[in-house]
Amino acid sequence: MEGKAITRALGGKTESEDVCVRVIGLGGVRLNRYPLEGFERIMLAGLGGALDPALAIGDIVCEGMGERSWPGLTVRAGKIYTADHLVDTFQEKARLFQETGCLAVEMEGAIVRRAVESTGATFVHIRAISDLAEQNVPKRMAGWIDEVGQPLVMRVVGDLIRHPTIASSMFRLGMQSATAVKRLGEIVRQVVQSPKSS
Repeated sequence: MEGKAITRALGGKTESEDVCVRVIGLGGVRLNRYPLEGFERIMLAGLGGALDPALAIGDIVCEGMGERSWPGLTVRAGKIYTADHLVDTFQEKARLFQETGCLAVEMEGAIVRRAVESTGATFVHIRAISDLAEQNVPKRMAGWIDEVGQPLVMRVVGDLIRHPTIASSMFRLGMQSATAVKRLGEIVRQVVQSPKSS
């Protein structure tokens, strides 16, 4: 979802003279397929969960750029926490916010940061908020997509039949993700078109 939105925002091309778009998958499982050397700046961009209760759906959290302002986009500079599992409860989000001071949570940032450090490139990390700090996310939903974010339709259907009460959470998160992913594409386009912003 994120890769498609970013590609659309950049004019429909995954490669140009200045930019390459790559999908690294959940937890960065496909990162080693792509050489990182030779780039001036490497940007990791995707959806994330809010840890800071002040963040709203579609707000943008950035590391590596400082405070910036673009029309129609709320952008906060701050730390982003990398978890090794889906952070699915508001209680865990609150604990992480208190313990780490991070604004948002995701599952790839630390992995990519380590890989980028040896290249000498600038690392920019961007997350668009798709679930709120006070919002629980059904843990079961983590198993509904494959390693690159494609839906596993039969698993989704089976879970909805066995657990129909999660349907409302699924639709709510789907709507929120649609809003967030649109903003994600917009911010990536703005950053790419402002090469001196880092």
